[in-house]
Amino acid sequence: MTVRRNIIVDINTKGLDRLMRDLAPEIDKETEKTTMKGANKAAELAPRKTGALANSIPASVKKEKDGQWGYGTTGRPREYALVQEYEHRSKKGCYRRSARLIKKEYPKAIENLIKRRAR
Repeated sequence: MTVRRNIIVDINTKGLDRLMRDLAPEIDKETEKTTMKGANKAAELAPRKTGALANSIPASVKKEKDGQWGYGTTGRPREYALVQEYEHRSKKGCYRRSARLIKKEYPKAIENLIKRRAR
C-alpha cells in the first residue's frame, strides 16, 4: 500500500507585488519606448509608393491601457497596410517583422529595468 502526500509550497509574494506596483510606471514607459521602436521599424520596412503608409505607422502609437501600447496605421492607409502585409506578392510583412524585433528586445529591456532597480 502506498500513501501519497501532497506537498504544499507557500510563497510570500508581498515584496514582489510591491516591486511590480512600484515599477509599473517605469515598465509602462519602457513598453511605450519599445512599441515606438517597433513602429519605427515597421515604417522603415513598409513599401514607399507614396510614403503614406510608412508615415502613418509611427504616428499611430497609442496607449491601450496601463502597460499595453499598440501601433498600426492612422487614417486611410489601413486597408492598404493589410493588403501589403498579407496579400501583396512581395509579402513584406513590415508589421510581423517589427513585432519579432520587439519580442527580442522587450524582455531584455524589462530585465535591465528590474536589475537597475534592485541595486
